[in-house]
Amino acid sequence: MRRYCDRKLVPVTNGVDAAADFFLYTEVPVAANLVGVTTDDLTNEFDPNAPNFGEKYAPPHMPISIQDWTGRELMRIYTDQYGAYNALVPSSYSANIPVPSGYAPVMHKICMNHPGPILDTTPGSPTLGQMVTDPYFLRQYSQFCYTWSFMPGKTSYLDTPVVPVAAFTGPQQSTLDCELPNGTPKIFSAMTSYNGPWIESPSTDILTIVSEGAAVPVMNPMYDTTNPTAFPRTVTRDYGFGAATGSVSIGGTSATVVAWTPGTITVRANNPRGTIGDLVVTRGDNGRSSISGVSVTINTIGGRAPRPVTPGQTIQAVIDSSATQAGDTVLVPPGRYNELVIMTKPVRLQGAGPGSTTIDAAKTPPSKIVDWQNRMNTFMAANPSYLLPGQPTGAGLPEPTLFATEQGPGLIVAGPSGNFNAASNPNVYRRVSGNPNARVDGFTFTGGDSGGAIFINGNAHFFQVSNNRIVGNQGFYHGGIRSGHPTLVTAGAAGDAYVQANNDGLVIRRNQVIENGGLAGSGGGISMCTGSANYAITQNWICGNYSSGNGAGIGHLGASIGPLASGGSTIDHNTIIFNQTFDQSTTPGGAGIFIGGEAPVATAAGATISPGTGTVTINANLIQGNLAGAGEGGGIRAEFVNGEDVAAAPRVGNTNSIPTTWYRLHVYNNIIADNMAGLAGGGISLQDVAQADIVHNTLYGNDSSGTSGSAFPAGNPNQSNPLPAGVVSHAHTAALRTAFNGATSPNRTAYGIFSNPVPFANNIVRGSRSYFAQIAASQNIPGPFNLVLATLPIASWPANYSFDLAVLGTTTGDCAGGCFLHPSNSALTTSSAPYNQTATYHNIFTNPNLLTTYLNGSRSALAPFGSTIDIQMAPAFDEGGNFIDVRFFPLTLYNPTTAPPSLFGNYHIGTGPAVGAGQTLNNLYGSLLVPAALRTDFDGNNRSASSTPDIGADQR
Repeated sequence: MRRYCDRKLVPVTNGVDAAADFFLYTEVPVAANLVGVTTDDLTNEFDPNAPNFGEKYAPPHMPISIQDWTGRELMRIYTDQYGAYNALVPSSYSANIPVPSGYAPVMHKICMNHPGPILDTTPGSPTLGQMVTDPYFLRQYSQFCYTWSFMPGKTSYLDTPVVPVAAFTGPQQSTLDCELPNGTPKIFSAMTSYNGPWIESPSTDILTIVSEGAAVPVMNPMYDTTNPTAFPRTVTRDYGFGAATGSVSIGGTSATVVAWTPGTITVRANNPRGTIGDLVVTRGDNGRSSISGVSVTINTIGGRAPRPVTPGQTIQAVIDSSATQAGDTVLVPPGRYNELVIMTKPVRLQGAGPGSTTIDAAKTPPSKIVDWQNRMNTFMAANPSYLLPGQPTGAGLPEPTLFATEQGPGLIVAGPSGNFNAASNPNVYRRVSGNPNARVDGFTFTGGDSGGAIFINGNAHFFQVSNNRIVGNQGFYHGGIRSGHPTLVTAGAAGDAYVQANNDGLVIRRNQVIENGGLAGSGGGISMCTGSANYAITQNWICGNYSSGNGAGIGHLGASIGPLASGGSTIDHNTIIFNQTFDQSTTPGGAGIFIGGEAPVATAAGATISPGTGTVTINANLIQGNLAGAGEGGGIRAEFVNGEDVAAAPRVGNTNSIPTTWYRLHVYNNIIADNMAGLAGGGISLQDVAQADIVHNTLYGNDSSGTSGSAFPAGNPNQSNPLPAGVVSHAHTAALRTAFNGATSPNRTAYGIFSNPVPFANNIVRGSRSYFAQIAASQNIPGPFNLVLATLPIASWPANYSFDLAVLGTTTGDCAGGCFLHPSNSALTTSSAPYNQTATYHNIFTNPNLLTTYLNGSRSALAPFGSTIDIQMAPAFDEGGNFIDVRFFPLTLYNPTTAPPSLFGNYHIGTGPAVGAGQTLNNLYGSLLVPAALRTDFDGNNRSASSTPDIGADQR
């Protein structure tokens, strides 16, 4: 009867199992088991071999970090090729609570798509033994941590979705290439002895500029996820300075080069004291200049010294310090700062360079967001003037109400209400000595998952965002940079109204805004909301951003009309490429640029019309390869630009005079190429734009896929209707048409009927293609399915549109002889072929002899590269035909199969019909009214207003 460890007395009872198990008692409880799957909630799986075929796509090989409550990583695992994962994790350490098991659950965080850093253990790697970003980190997807309970011996089943923060995610896609072209110099850091880009004595201080390197790994545009062994996942690009000595400038002033190597340059500045300027490096071997870098400050004699962030300090501590005053420069040395920075003081936040100085907005450990919430609640409770009218306050339960949809951006900027021209309050954001008094410059922002990278709440006049790399962020209403609020409404004496953010004169310049995502609102990359008057978005690289709302690249939503006397807001000289909007339930548009007014809000009189947008100029941008997958305007979508401005000053009688108070849309000198829309207007789409002019643009190869649910006729889910693809104008809504004419009798001039740009002149519109979706009974499921190119002759189409130009939504009798896009101030033409008016209005619809062109094609074009023109669609079979995405190629500017890589599309003109064939600007506008932006071309070359110019965006 002695109790030995290897034997057990077991009572045996008839009909009852004998419990003969041996129990091992230990201080360590048995591990918990987890089984999970990671899915992309906005993409479908089309591989019939995948377990979730026909359902949500599961990203393969995604890194997952399992952490304890302190944020310490317990283990790192990866999903398999079908997005599934499992692990054994430590279970509870507490066996002393009054429950039957005695155990309390342990809480672990399961962090999806966690970037690390991790230790590089790859033999032969140049970073062996260093901490690096996990090579399997998928920056196209969100980063999010789920907290879960685990009990000893229990298996937990986890559903842990992610959402895209970048364009063109999902299966069977071409590889998105958003990095700068090979041979472009990139600034890693720029520093003096002040540990940042600060020069106290131009004659003696040496500025050391370090490059990002001559062999930087980037995603390979040739990489094919369906055949991963055919090409390597990454390739290297040269982002060094080149061996040949080039030039360096600060704010346009040449600096004296002391020494030059491919990796490092040392210079002395020649700028006068008290200036701030962009640092630009131009290589001597290829003439290419850096696109973003840092701003360099040359201090005034006796001016305030910079406020440095010293080792062990946080950025927030230096900003909050009583020693840091409004207008001071906070110098942030190289490093990775795991902070959520709050700027309520107008300082100049200066990093050492986007390659070296990073603000990581990922919310780990959990105390990070709790600390942010406590700081914001405390500050706003004590300083209510920093909130906009109608903003909710307080902590709120169970979720916070203060900044409920902007929890923890990488940087939040808020100022007090007040006159920016007054000097009584030092914390009012204002312009100082010709330079913005507050800025953020020279950082990388990444990891934002709710409030995006940078959120400018309000009262931040003249704030500047410059020379930053903003990558891999997500938010409810934006991913990259946002000003103001898209939905904030407050009650007033005259009724409800959208709240003005009072962010006048913002400057967003020379940033890389790549692969960020927004879930709603307008603007995945950059979002300008109500009250962002007279902003300037210029010289940015905006690529691969995604939005479930409008405006994946740049979104302007709401009325931005402020006190500054200028010509409105400007979007100019940006590269806006490969951005995507997609949500079949709401048909968002404007994948490249969206300009739109808010929906009307209730007022005492009962509003029925949009507040409009304010005046916006879109000038000299490259808008290429963008996809509005379920809506209109792959390149540009403008809707409800006019509304209350027209109602307040209706046009008088039947004259063509336009009140000067109406908002205007100017579209000049843009290259709008190879964009696609799920509905109409792959190039440009206009709705409720009462006054626009579209002059000297090059539109080539823009497509309409006909894949949006709205393109399918009722009762026929298997074939859609083709829609026009170049420039599309819609009939005004009933509200604007009524407001346009005021109390006078309705007239039949085109201004009051549809969005009619005047003038529409000196444009190249060529190569537009209209497709339709067709799923025939003979086709194999699951495909692939190719879109069908509409080849119907123009004569058989409705008389008021072609592939290139269209007016949609008008009815018989609206216009004498039909409604057409016509580029003159004269009486409405009765011609039935607006594309034949080139002799009068100097537009070209024939071959303009551009230098290099391409048309969107199939991703199967990888071999041989770019050889096919089929565009594939990816339908979801259980959604009634209302969820169709498309797959096209290329998603890179340069052909990687040529040496050196050459541009797929170079849309400058060669010799041919466009040269010297345009209408003079003086004849189009009058000699005293020629817009300044049209006096130069896409490249900044001069264009004469009195002589006949070249047609298109390029003046030879």
